[in-house]
Amino acid sequence: YQVRPGPRWHIRELSLEGGDSTANEIAAQFLKTQMLPVGEPFRLTQLDALREALHQKLLSEGYYGLPLSAILLEVDTTETPPNARKTQGILYRWIGSRKNDQPSCAVRILLPSDLRRYIYASTGLYVHIPDRNPDRSEAWQGITFLTEPQAEAIIQPRVLGNHLFLPPTRFFDQRAVQASQRSLQSLECIQWVSPSIQETGKDSLQIQYEVVLRPVIDFAVGIEGFQSTQPLLGNLALPGASANLRAAHLSLFRRGWSLKVRGQASLSYFQQQSGVPPRLLYSLSSDATLTLPARTLNLKQAA
Repeated sequence: YQVRPGPRWHIRELSLEGGDSTANEIAAQFLKTQMLPVGEPFRLTQLDALREALHQKLLSEGYYGLPLSAILLEVDTTETPPNARKTQGILYRWIGSRKNDQPSCAVRILLPSDLRRYIYASTGLYVHIPDRNPDRSEAWQGITFLTEPQAEAIIQPRVLGNHLFLPPTRFFDQRAVQASQRSLQSLECIQWVSPSIQETGKDSLQIQYEVVLRPVIDFAVGIEGFQSTQPLLGNLALPGASANLRAAHLSLFRRGWSLKVRGQASLSYFQQQSGVPPRLLYSLSSDATLTLPARTLNLKQAA
């Protein structure tokens, strides 16, 4: 394509514009803690990483629903340094220009003007097993629990409450929702977690987690047919089959621990030669796993 290399631009200054006064102040305080690429060569990957970090900061300060594409980067390349050389000889092209002789640009981070900051209202937890709906209500540590008897027999609602993270301030924090979902999903007895965020007022949000539990005892049966072949010996393909039974039992989840006992039994037969009775093979195995809860995330926990 005959692409000719252009000059190497340096970032002369980085400024922040747009947004309301609160968002501008939060962003300015955040940028003070970052290593800004001022005076360095222009690198788009470095600026994109800075924009994504600023986006996460605004989401943690109550600006829910703010897309990353709303934060724009504007590069101004209209100004050039006064001591830029107009003529470049052959020796200059080989040696290269000094940093002060190279063109500089100004980068502006533009925030949208219609930002909304939400306040954290409440948290709800809906716990049930498949094909059942919660019918019992309980409140604890500012969290509303809706459960049903079979779900309570598997795990105590307060144990799940210990895996929730609340916003450290009165404003909504989307990081807390993501951390709570990961913490709940790590429990062995939980099949899946679905968080939903709803508006309770003009500028307030509530979080609702739907938690579906696995059965305490899980069975699995598998039957497989195959053919045993020995092409090097010239034997014909002979039939074979195998059956597999697996069972798992979960317990101690009511106290927040994770004890899983699994057993597996398999039976198979195959023929080595035609006219010879098939050989039977069987295998039995079992194992137990005990997992203690550990939480190290730097967010305020429910208890």
